[in-house]
Amino acid sequence: MAEAANTGPGAFQRGVQWLVDASGCEPAALRDEPLLRALLDEVLATVPLRAAAPPLWKAFGGEGGVTGMVLLEESHLTVHTFPEHGYAAIDLYCCVPRAPFDWEGVLARTLGASRVRVRVLERSPETFEELALIAPPHDASSGVASHSHVTNTGSSGAPSPARDREG
Repeated sequence: MAEAANTGPGAFQRGVQWLVDASGCEPAALRDEPLLRALLDEVLATVPLRAAAPPLWKAFGGEGGVTGMVLLEESHLTVHTFPEHGYAAIDLYCCVPRAPFDWEGVLARTLGASRVRVRVLERSPETFEELALIAPPHDASSGVASHSHVTNTGSSGAPSPARDREG
């Protein structure tokens, strides 16, 4: 887990960001706003995190998905669902270290996800250059990253600025 970059007064602690992709999800679950609200509430209670404002939600109706965002005292938590593809994208950024969360188990239970990919980034001034190697700046003219990759160390790999695991 991330540790403080230094220990003096006003030390900058490394933040942690989880980028979570869940596939093979039940389309009905991905359209179910109350279920998705309960999912984010479970993340907030378990990690634990504190909402800084009421959550924002947009259900796209019909066969469309749902987008939700919680502004946190610690940063943000978002979910975007795509029922037509059985896919959900979740992004949680915390500006201070947090214990791991059981994304695989929770998303299998709540959304019926058959596959979950979790990428963990440590973020701080000290990891800035390392992260640039993982995802270089995009080409502003095209709006698309020229390339990106995530270092895959597996669940037993050495700590790195980015860790990728699939459940």
